Amino acid sequence: MADPVADWGAQVMPRGFKLTGDVSKGIRATVPYLLAWANTYGFCNAILGPVSAVHIGPISFTVPYAFPGGAVPIYAQRYTIEPCGADGTTMMVNRGLSPGEFFTNAIVTVEFEQVNFTWQAIDDPNGLQQLDPENPITLCEQSVKIGGKMRTRKGLNYIYSDTSTPVVGDVGVFESEAKLILKFPRVAYLPWTLLVPYVGKVNADPLLLCDTETLLLEAPSTEAKASLNSPTPIEQAVTLEFAYDPLGWNTAPKPNGTRVRVTLAGDATKSIYGTTDFRTIFTSLSFSEA
Repeated sequence: MADPVADWGAQVMPRGFKLTGDVSKGIRATVPYLLAWANTYGFCNAILGPVSAVHIGPISFTVPYAFPGGAVPIYAQRYTIEPCGADGTTMMVNRGLSPGEFFTNAIVTVEFEQVNFTWQAIDDPNGLQQLDPENPITLCEQSVKIGGKMRTRKGLNYIYSDTSTPVVGDVGVFESEAKLILKFPRVAYLPWTLLVPYVGKVNADPLLLCDTETLLLEAPSTEAKASLNSPTPIEQAVTLEFAYDPLGWNTAPKPNGTRVRVTLAGDATKSIYGTTDFRTIFTSLSFSEA
């Protein structure tokens, strides 16, 4: 729906409307809406933005309703329903709990907040919340871990500077490494079977401001949390962890320590790691505005 407020006949109530803000949580708004009791549940479902998917297929997100007129976009995050008015009905199937029963209207108080995910360019005007500001990934938490690993080099390739004799044993050489972590905290199902073919592959094209063959999908994971009252998962997430090697994963060191690209003996088209287009993972997520 382009405008859930208009489509469901909701009216803003001046009493209870407020705007607040602080340095840690940004801008917030509390808006009470008055609407017909029969339309209440439909309105609430529309403003929060449902997640849907065909069976083991692309995931579609509907972006929550945005607070109109704000300089900084804030989106509906939660609501409170208070039914009011009585139509005099005495015969009720669900004692007034179903839409249209007993009550005439409802006051729905919607809380709007700034979010950690980029939905529009204006949400992150300086490009500080995306690994690749020119190609932002929506509804994705992004982080980078920088560390290193030790590569063993044969000692015969090095000599003691005072005697010019070969170094005894092997030499551990520290090489820096970064891990790019992308977390989608709200998905419709656990897509682990779709991710398996991508594991252990490197990027065939530049991605996230990283050159070709420098990103290795190393450790994707999925998680589902169930409610206390039902075995059905109510919150599901998928995390993609890419290991970044600026020299390229399909390179290997020569005896002198320099690294060059290597291929399979007898087949120059094959390297250590196969390549793939990781962008197909991201393009399987489609978005629409509520």
